[in-house]
Order: sequence, then structure tokens, then C-alpha cells
Amino acid sequence: MKHLLYILILATTSFATISEAAAQIKLVPKEMLDSIANPTLSPEAACLKFDKTAVTLPTMSGQDPPARMSFLMTNVSDKELRLTSLNTSCSCVTARSDRQALKPGESATIRVAYYPKGHLGTFTHRIDIFTGGYKAPSALLKVTVHVENN
Repeated sequence: MKHLLYILILATTSFATISEAAAQIKLVPKEMLDSIANPTLSPEAACLKFDKTAVTLPTMSGQDPPARMSFLMTNVSDKELRLTSLNTSCSCVTARSDRQALKPGESATIRVAYYPKGHLGTFTHRIDIFTGGYKAPSALLKVTVHVENN
């Protein structure tokens, strides 16, 4: 009888703990997650043309040197565009542009480096390109990589 009472108390306590944990879980609507992963682009998105918008790197080791790549961006509008910011989704990715202003027809190179050390697994990282004074990015570039611990 004593063991049965102990099991009953343990089960009740465990259930209370599980209920408290479940009450702390917040569900995020799918639409909100989609808008974060693929945000609406600014009106200047139609003004930029890229040679590519995504790169898949070969499998890397966590000890490999940084992988480097570039994206060619061209202003296809009839107005000057000013690059205001390049934001990356991870500190393991850096991005720089060789130009800050693009007149109509001019191109710039976005140089990107991926640093695999300490980032094991498969990831898709984003580079958000902002032009003008918009809060939304004008373009999204993606780098996909798988890093193994060799």
C-alpha cells in the first residue's frame, strides 16, 4: 500500500510538471514563420538582377578554411540605387559589396565568405540586401552548406 501511494504521488507530481511545461510552449502561426523565412521584398526588388541568388557548397569539415563565393548584382532600373546594408542570418557568414551606389546599368559584386568552424550540420544561411530607406530587403541571397566533424 505504501508503494502504491508513492507511485500515485510521483505520477501526480510528474503530471503537474508536464502541465506547467506545456503551458509555457507558445505556438507560432505558420504564416509568421513563412514571413520570417521568406519576407516580402521592397519595391526596389524589381530593380536588381543577379547572376544567381543561391549557392550550395560542397560538404565541408569543421576544420576547413572559409568558403568564398560571389554574386553579381546589376541595377536594371532607370534610377540610381544606394546599397544601405547587407545583413547575414549567422555570424559564420560575412558579406561585402565592392560598391555602395549603382547607377542604371552598373553592377556590383557581393563577396560572401562562410566560416564552418563550430557550425556542424546542414544549414541555409541568408544574406539580406537593403537599398534605399526600406525596412524590407530588396533581395535575398542564400548559401546552403553541410559541415561534418572530420
